[in-house]
Amino acid sequence: MTQNRIFLIGMSRAGKTALGKNLAESLDMDFFDTDLEVKQKTDMEISEAYLKLGEKKFRELEFEALKAFADSSNSIIATGGGVIENVLSYEFLRRESQKYISLKKSVKLIFIDTDPEIIFNRIEDAYSRGRAYPKFLGDVKNSDEAKTEFYKVYNRRKNMYAALANIHFKCEYSIEEACKQLKNIILSDTMQ
Repeated sequence: MTQNRIFLIGMSRAGKTALGKNLAESLDMDFFDTDLEVKQKTDMEISEAYLKLGEKKFRELEFEALKAFADSSNSIIATGGGVIENVLSYEFLRRESQKYISLKKSVKLIFIDTDPEIIFNRIEDAYSRGRAYPKFLGDVKNSDEAKTEFYKVYNRRKNMYAALANIHFKCEYSIEEACKQLKNIILSDTMQ
């Protein structure tokens, strides 16, 4: 039975959700987002849920969201940037990644690797529009502290993402162009 399940992993603000929605439409697949699932379950924005529930409970909810999509077919699942911080979620994704070979490439983990400067600029842009710095940066007080913390997190996580991924996609284009390129990669990978 072909499962055709694609997980998008990578940093927060790497473009996983926008890219995933476009890909799902382009490939006629369903789209799911673990962040959206957590938001619906808690009736809170992600930053609020992380703050009010604490990281441990938040990561548990993320894991529950991953498990909810475990049997989905013909779907693209965007994950939260910190999903790999929970050992249960990491192991779940590692097992999914191993299905790539056993299920003839029908289950894929794709690392959306966006330039860290672009990601940090997106964080700064959101901050300049009144949003708080993402909670994964800790209690930062200014742009310099935020950037230092961001790179610590980025450098730790990028190796974890790369270790899990079957496909490493350098996202250097507009969402539309990235969608076209990634669609071609997915289709050619499936046919090999």
